[in-house]
Amino acid sequence: YTDQHGSGDDETWGFKPQVFAANHSTMDCQASGWDAEWQRHAWKPDKGSLETAWRMSYRAVDRANRFLAGLETADASIFADSNSKTVYEAQARAIRGYNYLYLTKLFGRVPMLLTGETYTTSVGKARPESVDETYAAIEEDLSFGRDHLDWLPMNGEYGRITKGFCKAYLAELYMLKKDFTKAKTELKDIVDSGTYSLEPCFGNLHAWDTHWTKESVFEVMYHEQGYMGWGADSSSDAMMWYGYMCAAPEWGGWGS
Repeated sequence: YTDQHGSGDDETWGFKPQVFAANHSTMDCQASGWDAEWQRHAWKPDKGSLETAWRMSYRAVDRANRFLAGLETADASIFADSNSKTVYEAQARAIRGYNYLYLTKLFGRVPMLLTGETYTTSVGKARPESVDETYAAIEEDLSFGRDHLDWLPMNGEYGRITKGFCKAYLAELYMLKKDFTKAKTELKDIVDSGTYSLEPCFGNLHAWDTHWTKESVFEVMYHEQGYMGWGADSSSDAMMWYGYMCAAPEWGGWGS
């Protein structure tokens, strides 16, 4: 995991909120040193990596909202066919729903900026009164993606949002809501779809020359850069933020 790190608390350690949200240990046998506060669950609210999680998630929400607002007024002639516009909307809404799911796991109720709202135009928007309102907005976005996307990515471009992505994160949402019946339905659909299957060897998921195995529901892909190691800072925080779940050959990410 060393290549997923940065230096200092201002911009870095972007994957540590995963420990915060899901108790994913990075140093199982050593709760000391630079990782101690995370292993002891003793982090503080001013920790820089929590700021990174907030900022990068809302950056994705902001871009999705701007895209969706433009999509509403886009001329139909620019799309390849009558269904393309809906597919683009489904992908953008699923990205927004995913990021709100992550934010909600970390921070609870958060301001829900929707289509046309950005962090500059709606900076003072209040949080929902209850987390149920937050969950409802996330479910609506991910359900729209599930209902309008295919199991395989658009145009064969792996890295795009798919039906499997939406179903997987809907299942996670339902488990957070303790609606295990709905979660089971979504997960069973993934298994029964025939789109995915388990690798015979777990190590195949992380092999340097392995992209998009049959076990991968989703992987984030980006170009390798020369400045992605321990020295990463604010100029490359987007890379390290998604580094922990990038496609396997690109700096050893874990996929999803």
